[in-house]
Amino acid sequence: MARHSTAIVRLAMDTVDERTRHLSDHIYHMITFAAIIICRLLNNYETQLGLTHNIAELDSLVLSLVQWLHSIGLPCHAAHTLGNIIAKVHQKLRPRVEAVPVTAPADEFPPEENFTNYYFPEFLGIGPSADGTWDLLSDLSFLPQGPSSS
Repeated sequence: MARHSTAIVRLAMDTVDERTRHLSDHIYHMITFAAIIICRLLNNYETQLGLTHNIAELDSLVLSLVQWLHSIGLPCHAAHTLGNIIAKVHQKLRPRVEAVPVTAPADEFPPEENFTNYYFPEFLGIGPSADGTWDLLSDLSFLPQGPSSS
């Protein structure tokens, strides 16, 4: 997972041209998902990941991606919002690592515990669990419910 996620992030940042800001939101969502996977792997499996990867380099890659996303287009571009989400997730999961400042004023954000669920709950599929960790698909309430068996 780490190898595939880093490949996605590096490919995105290495193939920049004048058309980059016109990519579909789906492409930016895929890049964001890859970055969040890296953050989650670093948080949950840092020791095991350290055997095959440079941890500082992975953290640096995520922070570089945030800066890259903030450099695309106007501040209202989806890349800025997704960059802010990655920065917040990285900050929450990797508090010991120096964070990239978020470009939007802090008062525009909802409370930290609801930040990612407020924007893209079904895309990211994450939410804090009872023990404070972040679980994939922790709340499946966005899925349609089947007919009741009453």
